[in-house]
Amino acid sequence: MSAPNFSIVTAPPSSVGNSDDLKTAFNGDLTHCQRAVGQAISGATTLGQPTTGYKYTPEITPYYTVLQNNSGWNQGTANNVGRTAATAFRTLIKQYGQGDAMCYNGSVFVSGAKVGATSFLANPAGALFAGEVTTGSDGTYCNPAEWNCADNGYDVSGIGLVNNFNRTNNTGALNTVWMGYRAQSVGTKPVDAFLSAAGAGGFNNGLDLVTADFGTNQSAISLKASQRIYFNNTATPTGGSGIAWVTNNYGGEYLAYNSALGLTTFYGQNAPQFAVARNASAVNYLSCEGGPAGVGAILRVNGSDTNINIGYVTKGTGTHLFFSNNSINTQFAISGTETSAVNYVTASGTATGNGTGFTATGSDTNIDIKLSAKGTGVVDLGTQTAATAGSLVGYMVIKISGTSYKVPYYAMA
Repeated sequence: MSAPNFSIVTAPPSSVGNSDDLKTAFNGDLTHCQRAVGQAISGATTLGQPTTGYKYTPEITPYYTVLQNNSGWNQGTANNVGRTAATAFRTLIKQYGQGDAMCYNGSVFVSGAKVGATSFLANPAGALFAGEVTTGSDGTYCNPAEWNCADNGYDVSGIGLVNNFNRTNNTGALNTVWMGYRAQSVGTKPVDAFLSAAGAGGFNNGLDLVTADFGTNQSAISLKASQRIYFNNTATPTGGSGIAWVTNNYGGEYLAYNSALGLTTFYGQNAPQFAVARNASAVNYLSCEGGPAGVGAILRVNGSDTNINIGYVTKGTGTHLFFSNNSINTQFAISGTETSAVNYVTASGTATGNGTGFTATGSDTNIDIKLSAKGTGVVDLGTQTAATAGSLVGYMVIKISGTSYKVPYYAMA
């Protein structure tokens, strides 16, 4: 049995109207159009003039449908298995041709800016789909839109939502803005997640921005001060089939920026572990890199200067400590108790045939080098070599407990 309104279309219409004008939109061949509806709305007060809120006037709507459902079935109590659907409109398209087949296609043209508007929000707007889903009892599910894509075993493509933007003017006189997606939380309680992904099938990428261009700043992700990026979190298994929907345990591992201190900090167990400080005039910086077999990891200085120092600064009278052998056993230390130091020691390597350097450096003209043993310990100058003494050549001056002494030395025998 055919539908009450049924036709088979095998040829294009003999003529078409002009859809840009309501008066000429239906001038074409409508012999195979089941319903042709046109309506013009005019008059300043026809749709009302609300001062607050949002007003619908369904009595002036070309299609006004009210569906009240008191039937239906939910089989499952912990998931959405065995479930009926009551629909106000149901359309089935079987696409066996070429090109695109669409259940619903619409176009909205917007014009007529409001006189005196100071924001784009005050001007007329156009929307293809708008509405609300409300609830009247605890535990119900508000689901404004859902798209189910299934390949049925065939190798096909599937993209849940595509927004194609064609912006040619970004003057921004009325603070105009374009966004691919925006979610707004307008209630008194927070929404659990802005964006959530789930499913046993998995995703190859959580957020794929490889093919995007983000303008001058290349801001792929923009965060304000104190916002965090968390790691090692877990979620509560809720919803059907134990799908994890909502994060309920923050593991204390995160990355955050402190605007007051100018620090980008890595936290472990909610405690700061490493931080990068800002310097507005910086041209030189550090980089860390791994080393190949036989070569240790490298902490390298980079930057625009030809010759660049590297500095290590302790806090207060803190000491520089150097550990080794994967332990916290100190191998070398630099004291931090001197708060007004101007003289210091410089250690340096030398070319072939020369000994390594251990030199007193600083602003004073004459600078001693002090070697102090602890307790009854002594300064060990290495291995003694037995030899026949030669002639006396001279002496060198050393200082012990503040007193200077001459130590003679002889020519090699």
